Amino acid sequence: MKKSILVLDACVVIAGQCGEVGADYLFNRIGNEGVDSVIHAINVCEIYYDNLRRNPDANLNDLLDELDRWEVRVEHTIDSDLIHVAGELKAYWRRISLADCIAVALAKTRGGILLTTDHHELDPLAKQGMPIEFIR
Repeated sequence: MKKSILVLDACVVIAGQCGEVGADYLFNRIGNEGVDSVIHAINVCEIYYDNLRRNPDANLNDLLDELDRWEVRVEHTIDSDLIHVAGELKAYWRRISLADCIAVALAKTRGGILLTTDHHELDPLAKQGMPIEFIR
């Protein structure tokens, strides 16, 4: 049986870390059999700098261990398909951050769904049929 792919962006992981509204939905979706949960390393960088802002003693290895416990795989590759889709998204939707474009492109190129909280930037893409699901 083929696993479904669930791509996480930074804001959804931060919501999970902080126990924000929607965190329970996140935890019900990840770590399940039949689901491959993945986040791009660029989005991990966003989480890490957010963690450092909240706690100057935050540690990258602790974050990576947390993602591993959550059974979220970190994707490190930036192949030509990802560059192509993310570049087109950024060119057309200028207000969307490059990191969010990477997350959307990862979901699109891998046949997955992006899980996010970021209505502000991603509602327009969701309305255009991009594979985006909001946890709140």
